[in-house]
Amino acid sequence: MNTDNKYCKLMWIPRIITTIFILFLSLLALDAFSDETSFSQQFLGFIIHLIPSFVLIIILVLSWKHPIGSGVAFIFIAIVFTLFFDTYENIFSFLTISLGPATIGGLFVILGILRKKE
Repeated sequence: MNTDNKYCKLMWIPRIITTIFILFLSLLALDAFSDETSFSQQFLGFIIHLIPSFVLIIILVLSWKHPIGSGVAFIFIAIVFTLFFDTYENIFSFLTISLGPATIGGLFVILGILRKKE
């Protein structure tokens, strides 16, 4: 088996996990429609809740050309999520919000380095 082809196939693993994580975060953004404010305020809140998803989509698109840089960006996002959302206070929050981007970042970095070595 061609090693370049093997790493191209393996590179789909973090991309698929990233897509699932983005969908999960976007699902959490639906809580903006739960209070009794006007629709325009609820929609604006929904868009604001989607900002992390938009950032992750941009990093995911960049991962096609720069997997190592994107991996570092995902690790940075994990640190930001941990500090900004205070996920370090609750293990469940940490596992669901912060560990995902850290794992994705690690996979991108490892696979990017392995691909460059070949």
